[in-house]
Amino acid sequence: DFAAFRDRFHTFSEVSTAMRRAGLPDIHVIVGIDFSASNEWQGRKTFRGESLHALKGSNPHNPYQRALASLGAVLTPLLHGNPIPAFGFGDSTTKDTAVFPLIESGTPCLDFNDLMCAYTHTAQKVQLSGPTSLAPLLQKAQEIAAHSREFHVVLVLTDGQLDPAGEASSRRAVVSCSQLPLSLVLLALGDGPWPALQRWDDELPERRFDNLQLVRHAEVTRGCRNPDAALALHALMEVPDQYRAAVQLGLLKS
Repeated sequence: DFAAFRDRFHTFSEVSTAMRRAGLPDIHVIVGIDFSASNEWQGRKTFRGESLHALKGSNPHNPYQRALASLGAVLTPLLHGNPIPAFGFGDSTTKDTAVFPLIESGTPCLDFNDLMCAYTHTAQKVQLSGPTSLAPLLQKAQEIAAHSREFHVVLVLTDGQLDPAGEASSRRAVVSCSQLPLSLVLLALGDGPWPALQRWDDELPERRFDNLQLVRHAEVTRGCRNPDAALALHALMEVPDQYRAAVQLGLLKS
């Protein structure tokens, strides 16, 4: 029977300890970045009216850069040098049918610094478009996991604005991801609301296990003394339980 996992940790060190105890020595990460046009107006309340992909100066400026910097600061030691396959979606070339690699040659990013450079380079020239669907990214993640049979955390950075067709295709992809050792972390950036993403977080009983965590970026980092650790705590909150479930279901290579 399907059961949603509880958020049961209070600090990031509790999560990383639980990951080690569950037998997960290091993590593999896949990153997807939403380049749909709704990013232009999803910063009205939470980002001074700027596009969520606006670039300024050399410091992390926009919510995508800040989220990548926060995650990199905390997750890098857990990667143990594993490369990061990184993709964009929702732009004028891929729309809701495909993804494109953030590094044009198709090679994965070496680390979070490399990922930040690849994102910034892409954000300077990409044409935001849509419609938006998470399905192409989640299908790419399934290909990677099916090939390696390693446990992967899929970090989806998105403003979460889906039309009905995009919501339906994304929902089906979330369900089919539960056949593989994939933890889906939907990092919702911008103003919201995110009714579809909220429903998926604890519903979709047709999944083999609760494979999805929704993290509202502005909400979990607001007023924090250590926003990096707060974001990582919420992003990886369910990973120990998800990894255990993947092991029990026989989804990992033996």
